[in-house]
Amino acid sequence: SIGLAGHSEGGAIAFIVAARDSSCDFVISLAGPGLRGDKVLLAQQKAILSRSGMASAQLEQVEAANRMLFDIIISSQSNDNQLRERIIQMTGGQEEVANQLLDPWMYHFIKYDPAADISKIKVPILALNGSKDLQVIAQPNLESILKYSKEGGNNNVSTIQLEGLNHLFQHCTTGHVSEYRSIEETIAPEVIETMVLWLEGIKYF
Repeated sequence: SIGLAGHSEGGAIAFIVAARDSSCDFVISLAGPGLRGDKVLLAQQKAILSRSGMASAQLEQVEAANRMLFDIIISSQSNDNQLRERIIQMTGGQEEVANQLLDPWMYHFIKYDPAADISKIKVPILALNGSKDLQVIAQPNLESILKYSKEGGNNNVSTIQLEGLNHLFQHCTTGHVSEYRSIEETIAPEVIETMVLWLEGIKYF
């Protein structure tokens, strides 16, 4: 038996592959997105900036500006020079921002809604998130993965929020990305234990 386990964007890739390849026997999403990419990024930016101490009024301004950029990308038909020039104009000539947003994978991720792929998956799914994950917020993404799975008729889905863990599944204090480099733990033992117990439960291990 062969299954897929992907972390963060790798979780999205696992959903994409499993929806298209019938030889996949199970999927493990480790902080993978259950929401459309732009929504994941907006929530991520808000959580990180808020934890960094940015004032509410400024947070709203940043969110509004980013939402406008994402909406333009969502509505675009192709990643072309015309779109690039429009992004540069909207950001006051910031070519680096345009380069980042229009990188082929980022452009795809912003537009990518995993709902259709998740609803096509008929094999067991395990979705894990840390409660202090500021990059892929646990509750809304886990709830969406469960919702889309059930809408597709897949009831063999387990969603688990692991307390005190960040996006990298490390025990942490704040969950802020600046904290990553100071944590020596590679991955919390309970993550591996949860995966093993789940695999044993579906008789794939």
